[in-house]
Amino acid sequence: MGATMMEEASQKELTLSEVAERLGVSYETALRRVKAKTIRARKEGKEYRVKVSDLEKYIKSTYLD
Repeated sequence: MGATMMEEASQKELTLSEVAERLGVSYETALRRVKAKTIRARKEGKEYRVKVSDLEKYIKSTYLD
């Protein structure tokens, strides 16, 4: 049984530049939030990757509470 399209989309990973663009903030602000562990991310080499589902959780907890 394969994953649904919604599950696949939520597992997609974004670069920090993509995260910053979606949030409407600078790259540096997105980086600070990742380093402060406000946004969950993993480091791949020198780059950070953020799952779409983790970014959605961050947005809901920050902007909708």
